[in-house]
Amino acid sequence: AADLLYRQERYLHDRLARAAVATVLADAATCINTLGNQSEAGDQRLVRDDTFADFLTSYQRAKWSLLEAAATKALPPGDAGRALDALSQVRRLVDQIVKADRTMAADEHDTEPEANDDRLMSLSSALDGAPSP
Repeated sequence: AADLLYRQERYLHDRLARAAVATVLADAATCINTLGNQSEAGDQRLVRDDTFADFLTSYQRAKWSLLEAAATKALPPGDAGRALDALSQVRRLVDQIVKADRTMAADEHDTEPEANDDRLMSLSSALDGAPSP
């Protein structure tokens, strides 16, 4: 019975990790797609900030799901490491795209990037090493 429970736990962690990775990739695509709209209306800016924050949250969940899957041996450590490296590259890519979008938007409107931009970028950097809530 204990062996069956152990196999079920491994299977669950593997499925959760796979679902979390799929979610972070979908959130990355949503975040990047919302940046294509150059409108700087306040509501649009909030939508873009929200999608970036959603991406960062799903990134953290995926990261911790992969670590849990590796810890329970649902995923071989090497596979988990490669998946974590790939997720980190996706996060850095989205960070750079968001930063470039904000810089271009500020240049178009002859304004400085909003303080909120720096706060979100700091949040992104801090979350890369933060424990899951």
